[in-house]
Amino acid sequence: RKYHGYAFSWAAIFTFWYHPMESTAAHVTGFMHVGIILIQQSLMFTPMHLNKYWRMTLEVWVALHGAITAAQGQHMSGMFLFGLSGWPSLLRFMDCLTTWRL
Repeated sequence: RKYHGYAFSWAAIFTFWYHPMESTAAHVTGFMHVGIILIQQSLMFTPMHLNKYWRMTLEVWVALHGAITAAQGQHMSGMFLFGLSGWPSLLRFMDCLTTWRL
């Protein structure tokens, strides 16, 4: 089995290390996303970890966070608008399509 927990743990810790805590909508949605990623990590080895609706919630949330961050007009808005909802989402959705039985 592939184990990807180390990468997600590093990303969650790096987010707390790198990002300041501010009261903007982009920061709030970002920290909420880290919270649901930590919940996803705690669900490892349970059926809920692979639940397609829960995984879709995670994917939609990161796209929502990117759109909100881009809409706030920060200096790297193009990166957030196209980066978080573009290629990474496409690659993750391709993985979801192979595991979903419709």
